[in-house]
Amino acid sequence: MLAAMMAALMSSLTSVFNSSSSIFTMDIWKRIRPRSSEGELLVVGRVFVLVLVGVSIAWIPVLQQSQGGQLFNYIQSVTGYLAPPVLSLYLLAMIWSRTNEAGAFWGMMIGLLVGLIRMGLDFGYGSPNCGEKDFRPTIISKVHFLHFTIILFFVSLLATIIISLCTNPINSKHIVRLTWWTRHSIVERVLFDEEVSFDRKAQEREPAQSKPMGELPRWRWIVNLLCGYEPPKEHTISEEEKKEALRALTSIKEERKWKYFVNINALILLTIGMFLWGFYS
Repeated sequence: MLAAMMAALMSSLTSVFNSSSSIFTMDIWKRIRPRSSEGELLVVGRVFVLVLVGVSIAWIPVLQQSQGGQLFNYIQSVTGYLAPPVLSLYLLAMIWSRTNEAGAFWGMMIGLLVGLIRMGLDFGYGSPNCGEKDFRPTIISKVHFLHFTIILFFVSLLATIIISLCTNPINSKHIVRLTWWTRHSIVERVLFDEEVSFDRKAQEREPAQSKPMGELPRWRWIVNLLCGYEPPKEHTISEEEKKEALRALTSIKEERKWKYFVNINALILLTIGMFLWGFYS
């Protein structure tokens, strides 16, 4: 049982660390250093994971004070404070074409602000011991964090809808195949001006070429070895191959047989999981 719990915990942590590392390297570091090579991005990502591990260890005292020191409740509460704004934004962006950038940004900011305030109050006051009187504010003592998650979801949803309706809509030519209703459209999508400008700048600045392992200083060679990085071999592909790879990457077409096969198995696994959860809970 302990091994299974540790495996599940390690799986969750590695997925979080990997996602955070990718976001930092691709969305932040690459804007700071546009000419960074693949090796540099890999090393930065690994170092960022080490930083996250250090922050996680330093956060243990906060964990002990929150939710009575119960790890599962802590994970659920933090997720409940931060995830609803993201979920509401994704749902609206997929099913409501009127959602625009202003509504998405401010709806998420409002939701995150409300969630962070509740999380700060929760961590600041902590949980009273058994038998002690609860002097915490009503929003904490009387509203369970799971119920607050539902409230936060609708707050973010309404904020996004109201702000989107009060601002200019996005032209439909820019959101082809970006919503649920246009996912199978064959109309060519027109890129935003920002996308065109970003692609042009990305083509103008060639990334720095990685040196072979034998030409690197000793310390760089050791760092690359510890990070598991080996300079890639040079290879070129034609424009037709690039277009074909992009088409395959962006296509959501699937064979009918495998579509039903995956859906049926998903329902079976979901049913089994719900039965086991209900039976052993």
